[in-house]
Amino acid sequence: MHKFWKLSLSLFTVLLLSLNSNATEVDYGIRFALTHQDNVNLDPVLVESELSEAIRARVSINEDAANFNANFDASLESINYKDDKAPNENNGRLSAEMLWVIKPNQFEWYLSDKYTQSAIDIFDALSPSNKQNINAFTTGPNYLIRFNKKNTIGLDARLSNNSFEKNTNNTRLSGTTKWLYGVNTNLNIGLNFTVEQTNFEDEVINSNNDRGDLFFLLNYKKNLNTLDLEAGTTTVNNENRSDVNVSRYNFSFQNQRTQTSSIRMVYANFLSDAGGELINAEELGSLENGTLIVISNDTFVKEDFRFIYNKNTSYGDFKLTVRKTYNDYTIQKNLDNEQEALNLSSIFNFTQRSTVELRANYIETYFDDVSVDRSDEDIKYSLFYKFRAKRYYNIRFEAVSLERDSSDAAENYNDLKLMIAIEYVSR
Repeated sequence: MHKFWKLSLSLFTVLLLSLNSNATEVDYGIRFALTHQDNVNLDPVLVESELSEAIRARVSINEDAANFNANFDASLESINYKDDKAPNENNGRLSAEMLWVIKPNQFEWYLSDKYTQSAIDIFDALSPSNKQNINAFTTGPNYLIRFNKKNTIGLDARLSNNSFEKNTNNTRLSGTTKWLYGVNTNLNIGLNFTVEQTNFEDEVINSNNDRGDLFFLLNYKKNLNTLDLEAGTTTVNNENRSDVNVSRYNFSFQNQRTQTSSIRMVYANFLSDAGGELINAEELGSLENGTLIVISNDTFVKEDFRFIYNKNTSYGDFKLTVRKTYNDYTIQKNLDNEQEALNLSSIFNFTQRSTVELRANYIETYFDDVSVDRSDEDIKYSLFYKFRAKRYYNIRFEAVSLERDSSDAAENYNDLKLMIAIEYVSR
């Protein structure tokens, strides 16, 4: 059973500390939807259509004060399948982050909580029966020691708890020492050393471990360009598995081409795991379909390249993401995979009352291990239409097409989902 008290704790903390603050922004809404799916279980043989009704509540709280910054986005959705051809769902999502400045430029307290759904078996389609809940909670202090204008030492401590439904719950305790040196107004360099201890609840199928990360870092900013570099090594000492030693690299370049457009290129090579993927996700929407895909108690070396282009205009927004990723698992080699992805999204503001969003997602996945030897092409097209009927009421329509073309014919599927909804919003 998941520790939902953490969600309440995060919300309570945000509300308590932001009370009576003029900088607090609160947005909330509730939605009732009817949805029809052609193939609710994404089954290649037993194709069953289904009608469902769902109610979804959400809240967003943003606080930006002198000594306190917080972002809290949460939603809870209950889905009832009318013909019982799929199990009913209760899906929650939370992305909360808080920074409390206790003493400016010296002592801070950080808190983060992320909750979403993930696949149980990555070889099967992401149907309602192939989902589990996952929660990553992290908190701890930041302490800065400034020797002079150029030299700063940062000391961070973190206590993390990762909760799954499939016997991989773990608690992590970590500490980081970071030295930063300001070479000039444009260039900063530094050295980072992090130690982390991970303890699993089930020590029979999982391996407790101690991890160390040591790397050099560089940040350069000039005019419209930003460059970030990391280079170092990661060592993991396992209790009942072989130890791991891998190199760690990160390169990020961003060019703010104009006030309304930017490009960003990222290359990274580092050791990760399921909990780390969720903790380090910039936002839950950055995970494919809003759902964490890879769940395992194993570590893996992740090599990742991304190209991102953003364009914002008065009539809408456009975003293009190209990605190539390779995940090399330490023990469970059957999970080794390579992905190539292309994501397009466009938002058009036709009038002050109507908005259309179009998305196209293409992911090709290769499972490299000889025991699997499989490739999947996943294509998703989405159309979202929102009409502001009244000041506080929206009418929504969504159409989502899913298609998988796999080298294993037993994994092919097609689905078309149509939804109509009425929504109450606070603003």
